[in-house]
Amino acid sequence: MKIKHTFGFLLVCLCTVQIQAQTFDKTLNKIPLENRSQNQFKLFQPRFFADSLFSKNYYGFRVGANISNFVGDAEGTSALIGLRIGVLYGRRFNNRASVQLELAYSKQGAQQDEETLQTGVLLDSGLTIATKQNYLALPITFKYYPSQNTGLFLEAGARAAFLLKGELQGTGGQYDRTTDDRIDIADGLNSLDAGILLGVGFTFHKKVDFNLRYNFNFTNYIDEASSLTVDSGNYRNSLLQASIAFYLD
Repeated sequence: MKIKHTFGFLLVCLCTVQIQAQTFDKTLNKIPLENRSQNQFKLFQPRFFADSLFSKNYYGFRVGANISNFVGDAEGTSALIGLRIGVLYGRRFNNRASVQLELAYSKQGAQQDEETLQTGVLLDSGLTIATKQNYLALPITFKYYPSQNTGLFLEAGARAAFLLKGELQGTGGQYDRTTDDRIDIADGLNSLDAGILLGVGFTFHKKVDFNLRYNFNFTNYIDEASSLTVDSGNYRNSLLQASIAFYLD
């Protein structure tokens, strides 16, 4: 519920910024795109597109945080915060629409929240502090700016993530482990995590934007054929992402 409240609060803030931004001077609309110079841009000003974004192709990198958890048949878990960092390439169709491809390292998973834990993976039995999964993610998104006079944009797309590493962080019990010990469970996880994503964001000034995305994953993160899995079921990743992008010339 906390994640949903956070998402709602940020969405309200972004919509408020859009309404306020529309009160700015609109005379810049009459200036041809190729004649605009950097001194015509001010922080949070209309006509937010950076010089590098005037061309059809643009590049950059994105860094942020994942707020992840397990959903479906998973029980006894709470959100885990992990790093997300990657590069991006985009191609513009016009001043309102573009398609963007990203390549990102994504660290996600879940923490143990209750004494009884069920994540579909063997060795749970209340001894796990956190389950961590590292992925190489390939999201592709369609970005749309409802108005040319504000920086607000909406995005939708698909995401495929390939497993790099999976591990349990355990302690105590028959395993006699400490919080620094790791148990490799990569063989019990699916190598592919796929789904769709929806997001909202705002381009603040020139070459910087902020966005918030939620990934709706429809593949099980466990490999039901593996000896490391406890049983079959619906075990999926839930992933909320907040990040900042920096665009390059």
